[in-house]
Amino acid sequence: MRKSTNDRGLALFLCIFAVIDILWLYVKLISVKMRMNNGRLDMSKNKGSSKDSSKIINNNVQASKKAKKKAVSEDGGSVTKQKPEISESKLSKRIGIITLIGLVILLFYSPYFRGLYFNQEMSTTFLYSGILFTLFLIYKLLNSDFKILKSPLDVAAGALVLAYFLPILLGTAASAQYSWDKFLRYANYFLIYLVARDLIGKYKNIKVLLNAVIVSAIGVSILGIDAGAGMILTNKINWVLENLPKWLHLQGGSAQLMNFKFFGGYTDGRIYSTLQYPNVFASYLGAVFLLAAGLLIVSNAMWKRFVYGAAGFILLYILLLTGSRGMFLVFPVMFLMLLIFLRKKPLVIDAVSSLGVAAGVTLLISYFFNYNELVNTANYSMVWVSLLVGAVACGTALVLVYKIRNILYEINNMIYVLTTVVITALVFVGIGVGLTLEKPLLIKHSLNEPDSEKSVIRDITGIKPDTRYSLEFNIDSSSPDPAKMVYKVSIYSINPFAELEPLKEISGGPENTVKRIEFTTKPDIRNIRLHMFNYSSGTSAAFSNFRLKDLNTGTEKRIIAQYMYLPTELVYKVKDISLKTHNAWQRLVFVGDAFKIIRDYPLGAGGGGWKALYHKYQSYGYASNEVHNHPVQLWVEAGIIGFVAFLVVIGLIIHHYYRTRMEIKELSEETIKKIVLPSVVFTAIISLYAHSVIDFDLSLSALSILVWVLTGFISGFYMQRERAHVAVKEGANMIALPTVVIMGLILVVSGFNSIYGRSVISEAGKYGAKLTEDQIKAVGPELAAIHQKYQTLQPLDEDRRVEYILLNNALSRLLPEEEGKAYFSEVKENIEVNLRNEPYSYRTLLQAASLYISGGDFDTGLGYADKAVEYAKFIGVVYKEKAELYLNAGNFAAAYGDKEKGRYYLERARNIRSEIDEVNRQAKTPMEISDEVNKGIDEVVNKAAQMLGTL
Repeated sequence: MRKSTNDRGLALFLCIFAVIDILWLYVKLISVKMRMNNGRLDMSKNKGSSKDSSKIINNNVQASKKAKKKAVSEDGGSVTKQKPEISESKLSKRIGIITLIGLVILLFYSPYFRGLYFNQEMSTTFLYSGILFTLFLIYKLLNSDFKILKSPLDVAAGALVLAYFLPILLGTAASAQYSWDKFLRYANYFLIYLVARDLIGKYKNIKVLLNAVIVSAIGVSILGIDAGAGMILTNKINWVLENLPKWLHLQGGSAQLMNFKFFGGYTDGRIYSTLQYPNVFASYLGAVFLLAAGLLIVSNAMWKRFVYGAAGFILLYILLLTGSRGMFLVFPVMFLMLLIFLRKKPLVIDAVSSLGVAAGVTLLISYFFNYNELVNTANYSMVWVSLLVGAVACGTALVLVYKIRNILYEINNMIYVLTTVVITALVFVGIGVGLTLEKPLLIKHSLNEPDSEKSVIRDITGIKPDTRYSLEFNIDSSSPDPAKMVYKVSIYSINPFAELEPLKEISGGPENTVKRIEFTTKPDIRNIRLHMFNYSSGTSAAFSNFRLKDLNTGTEKRIIAQYMYLPTELVYKVKDISLKTHNAWQRLVFVGDAFKIIRDYPLGAGGGGWKALYHKYQSYGYASNEVHNHPVQLWVEAGIIGFVAFLVVIGLIIHHYYRTRMEIKELSEETIKKIVLPSVVFTAIISLYAHSVIDFDLSLSALSILVWVLTGFISGFYMQRERAHVAVKEGANMIALPTVVIMGLILVVSGFNSIYGRSVISEAGKYGAKLTEDQIKAVGPELAAIHQKYQTLQPLDEDRRVEYILLNNALSRLLPEEEGKAYFSEVKENIEVNLRNEPYSYRTLLQAASLYISGGDFDTGLGYADKAVEYAKFIGVVYKEKAELYLNAGNFAAAYGDKEKGRYYLERARNIRSEIDEVNRQAKTPMEISDEVNKGIDEVVNKAAQMLGTL
C-alpha cells in the first residue's frame, strides 16, 4: 500500500521550520544580550567620577534646552511638532497589553468547553497558548528581559513539567497517548504561569483578570441554571453553534470542527453546567466566590459593591445546587482561613458581611423559590425571577452594609462578640426547628411537556440488615386521564459498594390516599434509596408523611421528603457526610490501589498512568479514570521526582504569600487593602488544591490553568514587593530559554496537527458509520487513505488506529489477493504500533490475539488474550472474548491435525467460568457481568463442550 509522501513531507517541513525558528530566536536573543553586555562594558570604561558623569548629563540637558530655544527663535516663536516613530518601549507596552488580553480570553473561555477535560477542546488551547507564549517572548525580547527562571518557584514548576517528560524519555510510560497529552498539558500550564508571573504581578492587571474570571463563572452558572429550566437559553446557543458553519460558508472538515453543543448541565437534581461534573463545578464556584469577595472588599464605589454582591449570590446559590458534600466541608474552612489572613477588623467585617449576606439571601431564595421544586413542576419562569430577586437583594444589602460599616468598626469588642454569639445561636435554633417541619414533595408535568420520568431520590440511613420493614406515605396525585399512570415509588437496597438491588415498588394513577409497602432488607445492606416518580404529561404527584416502621421491634422513623423552610438537598447532603459513605470509602480504595502502582513505578507511569493501569491493580470491579486525589494521581504519573516538585511548589506558594503578608505591618491605612487581593488569590489556590485531594478538580485543565495563573500572580507580586529576584544561576536560564521556546513550538505544532487531524478524519463521516461488505469494497481504499493521513498527523491516537486496523483487516479479506496482502501488512504493522504505544490496553491485546490466531500462531495470540484478562480482570467482556479466541484456536488446531493442542485450547474455553470465580473469590465484591455477556460466555462454553465430545 502506498504511503502518503505529501503528508510526511509536510511533517518534515514543520519539523525543519521549528528547528530553524528555535535556532534563529535563540541566536537573536543571545546576540542582543551580548550587545547589552558590551554596552555596559563601554559605559564602565568611559565612566569617570560621579561628578564628571553629572557634569556630562547636565551639559547635555543644557545643550538640549538651548537647541530648543534656538529652534523657537529661528521659527518665529513656534516649534513644529513632528510625529515621532513608535519606540520599542511603546511597542513593547502594546504587545504586553495584547498578551494580557489573550490571557484574559483564555481564562474566560476555558470553563465553557467541558472544562478542557477532553483532548478535542484542549488541543485548540495548545495552539492558542503556544501563540500567546510567542507574543510573551517578543514582549520580553523588546524589554531586554532574558530571564525565564527568576525564583525557586519557577524552577520547581519547570521541574514538574520535566518529571512528566521523564517516563516518556525512559520508556516507562504506561500509555504513549496519555503520557504525551499530560506532558503537553503541564508544559501549557508552565508557559501560562510564566506569562502570568510577568504580566499580572501588577495590582491593576490582576483586578482585570479576576473580573474576567468572575464574569466567566457567572456565565457558566447561568447556563447551569438554564440546563434545569428547560434549556431555553442553551438551545438557542446550540442553534447558533449549529448554524455558524453555514453562515461562515464552511464545509466538510472545517464545518465539523465547529460541531460543539452544550449538554448535560443538570442531572438528578444537581447542576453540572458546562464542566459536566458537579463536585468540580462546586470547587470552581467556591474559589471564584472568594475572588469576588476580595474585589468587593477593595471597592468603594457603590455600583461595584452592588455588582460583586449580586455575583456573590449567584455563585453561592449555584454552589448550593451542585449538591457537593466535599465542597460543603472545604468552603467554610477556606473562608475561615481567609478571615485569619485578613485579620484587620474592617477587612474581616467586609468579608463576613459578603458571605453572611450572600448565604442569608441564598437560604431565603431556596425557601421561597426552591429550584428543584420549580424544575420538577416546570415553573421555569420563576427560576429566573428567583435568580434576579436574589441577585438584586444581595447586591442591595451589601451596599447598605457598606454604608453602616463605620458604625460596626466603632462597636465595642465585647458587644461585637455578644452580638455574634446571639445571632449564631438564633441561626442554630432556627435550623433545629426547620429540621422538624415538612411540606409535600410535588413533582409534575405541565400540559405542554411530553411524557418522561421526573424523579426525586432520597437516601435513608440507619437501616438494619435482614429486617422486615413497612413504608407508609401519603400520595395526592391528579391527572386529566384516570387511566394514566401518574406516580411510582421504588425502594432499592444499597450495599457498601453502592450496588443497587430493587426491593419493592408501588405505582398508581390519580388518587388521594395512604400507601403501604412491606419489604425485607438484604444481609449486606448499607442504606435504602427511595425513588419518587411522576410520568405523564399534565399530571402531578405530591408525596408526604413518610414513616418507616421496623416490624420486628415496632419502632418508627419519620422521613421528611421535603423540608418546609430548609433546602432539602443541602440537608440530605450534609447528613450523608461520612467516611462510611460509598463515595468516601471507594476513594480510599482508589488511593490504596494507586500506591500499588507507585510501588512498581517509582519514576512514574507517565501521564494517564492511572487510567492505563488501574484495571490491572484494582481491588474490585469499579470504573474510574481518575484517582479522585490529585496529589496521589500526580505521584502515580510523575513519580517521586514530580511529587517532590509538586510539594515544593505548594511550599513556595505559601512562603511567597507569607512574606508578602508580613509586610502589612509596614503598610498605611491607605494601602492596607493592597494585601486583600493576594490573600483572596492565595486562599482560592489553597481551596482548589484542598478539594482536589478528594476529587479530580485539576484534571480539568480549565481549573489547572486558573490555579497556575493565580500562582503566577502570587509569584510576580512577591518578587515585586521584595524588589529583587531570588538569584537563579545564569547557566540555568541559558538552558531554560531554548527549552521554553521548544515547548511553545511543540504546543503550536501539536495543536495544529490535532485540529487539522480532526478536519481530516471528519471526512470519513460522509461514508457512514457502518458499511456493508459491498460498500467497503467500493469506498474502503479511499476511507483507508483518510485514516492513514490522520495517523500521520496523530500517530498516538489508539482509538482511531483500532478503527484503521479493522478497516484494513476487512479490505484484506474482501479485495483480490495481491491487494489484500498489502492491507494485511498494514494490519500487522499498526497492531505492533499499538502494542508498543498502549501495552496495557485490553482492546489492543485482544485485537493482536485475533490476528495471530487467524495467522496460525496460536501460542502468541493466546498469550495476548491471557494478558488482556490479566490487565482487565474485572471486565466481563474480556473473558467472553478470551473464551472465543481459545475456542477458535482449538477449532483451528484440531482441523490442522493437532488434536492434543486443540483439546487443551477447548478445555481452556470451557473452563472460563472457573477463572471468573477465582477472581471473584479474591475481590472485595464480585464483578458485574451483563446478561448479554453472560449469554455469550454460556454459548462459548457449550460449543467447547460439544467440540470436546467429538475429539
